[in-house]
Amino acid sequence: MSRAPRSALLSALALAGALTAALTVAPTGTAPAFAAVHHTGDEGAVLGEEHARAHARLRDAARGTQGYPQAKRTSSLASLQQSQRTANAKFDAARFGRFTEFFPSPDFGVHVAQLPTGKVLLFSFERVEADPTKETGPTNTVGRTNAGRAYLWDPARGTGARAFKNVPPPVVLMPDGSYAPRPAPFFCAGHSYLPNGMVGVFGGNVGGKGGSGAKLSFVFDPWTEKWFRNRDMSVGRWYPSVVTGPDGRQIIMSGQGARRAGPPTPGGGGVPPPGGPGG
Repeated sequence: MSRAPRSALLSALALAGALTAALTVAPTGTAPAFAAVHHTGDEGAVLGEEHARAHARLRDAARGTQGYPQAKRTSSLASLQQSQRTANAKFDAARFGRFTEFFPSPDFGVHVAQLPTGKVLLFSFERVEADPTKETGPTNTVGRTNAGRAYLWDPARGTGARAFKNVPPPVVLMPDGSYAPRPAPFFCAGHSYLPNGMVGVFGGNVGGKGGSGAKLSFVFDPWTEKWFRNRDMSVGRWYPSVVTGPDGRQIIMSGQGARRAGPPTPGGGGVPPPGGPGG
């Protein structure tokens, strides 16, 4: 091998070794720990600027240096608890009720539905950003990480981890160019109660700048605690309005359909309740 190719090969191996050393193997069951190495010109040259910046963000998140340290989280929670105590003091709890202490939840609860069984359905999205002062959800994300999640909270079991049950939505292929399977990204949808007590969910997030309406349509059965997918709507809807009509059909109106903050989806639509007449 000539001197020039040999030199290029040694440089490439040295750079690959440096990039490999930037990651440390974490114990089983824990998140990977990233070494304190910020984005460098060499990393950008090998991976591309966008990919290198993504790696840098992951390293920063792992070190908790994204501008929202744990001390700030703790202080914010203490402030909210104090504001609750101040607000509660003005009202008679026996007459008006009261807020209680905060407790951990496995979901953001973008959508919350009180079920006939006494349990509470919460559903939203998988987090893509560690800093809560930034966009934590995958609204603008296209691909597998644009995914939904759902949990059932049983108040009779308290507020600990045992009170929550994971009830993931069906896996779908989204028309976003990647067609990567993922739990349905049905956040930013519209939901309503069907006459039989089930919850209908219509729309969701395809991904892209400013949100993009999905054609998704689901029903959650509170007794079997399972999701069922309906046929897709004719148009995508992002944050539509849904109203249950007197005949049990769901009237689905508006919602953003186009990418890049396009105009609302015109007109309305409707689907029959399970077992009901078509329409």
